[in-house]
Amino acid sequence: MKTEKIVINFDLLVCHAISYLLLSLILLNINIVVREISGILYVLFIPGYMFVLVLFPRRTMPGYVRGVMAFGTSLLLTWFYSLFLMLSGLNVNLGYLSGIFTAHLLLFTIIVIMQRRKFSDHYAPWIDIKTVAEKINKIRIKLEISSILNILLVIFVGVIIILASTIILAPRNGERYTEFYLLNGSGSHDSYDDSVVSGGEVNLTLGIVNHEGEKIRYDVLIFQINSTINNGTIINNKMLYIGQINTTLDHVDIDLNGDFVKQWEERISVRPTEVGNYKLLFVLYKNNDSLDNFFTVGNNYSDTAIGLNIMTVVLTNKNQSLTIPITVLGNPE
Repeated sequence: MKTEKIVINFDLLVCHAISYLLLSLILLNINIVVREISGILYVLFIPGYMFVLVLFPRRTMPGYVRGVMAFGTSLLLTWFYSLFLMLSGLNVNLGYLSGIFTAHLLLFTIIVIMQRRKFSDHYAPWIDIKTVAEKINKIRIKLEISSILNILLVIFVGVIIILASTIILAPRNGERYTEFYLLNGSGSHDSYDDSVVSGGEVNLTLGIVNHEGEKIRYDVLIFQINSTINNGTIINNKMLYIGQINTTLDHVDIDLNGDFVKQWEERISVRPTEVGNYKLLFVLYKNNDSLDNFFTVGNNYSDTAIGLNIMTVVLTNKNQSLTIPITVLGNPE
């Protein structure tokens, strides 16, 4: 008895299912082994497989040859698309690559389906319906499997478009962060003056880069502090408020090419007044309007609850902060 076979778009369905799974895991920021495996297939196999299907739609080569060609072609396509992004002035990041690979998958899916309707000897997986029926307790299959899978394929296509668009427009949680740094007064990494006469100026350059995925208001509180930690307890010997700087920045993309992206830098002059060995503390707050006019310049907050709270968020890394040692000298007689 001749085995009944039916040719379906099973391979296309699998490709879209893997893409759907990967984009979902990226969107939900779930890092598991399945994400790594689907990511490898998504980048190093699926684009090349679809490309080879279009170039060789008929049964002209063994399956293992197609697999080898798919892997090699995927490497070339990944390199080509990355080069295209760089030449276009765009960053080579997961968002843009996901968008390109998704567009690639959708376009080549349409071409492959059209070719399979045209050629009777086209390459496509097959399913032995008799075997399938026996595995489900010999229940008669009256539904048309090909129609069901094609409907699922259309659903996957729609879901993938939505997921890819969301990933491109909104960075993942793992990519949300702020660069917060200090340079010397001339804007370089050279050393700064670590001693100053009381009332004199310490010239520094403060920099912020917003990679948070949205517009952020930043407030930087500046303190002259002398604090110690004894048996895990913070002791604020002195915590003088010097001033506050604020700015609002739009999101900028991460440059994966290794180039530093400068967004906001401001030259500041800090005037420490208390004589002795201290540290200048810069504490970064995000979207916190309650800080406006809350502190008074020159006041000592060492024995206050707010002072303790600030030191706690700094030591527990709940807020980004920067410190530099400074020696404040008395005025010469």
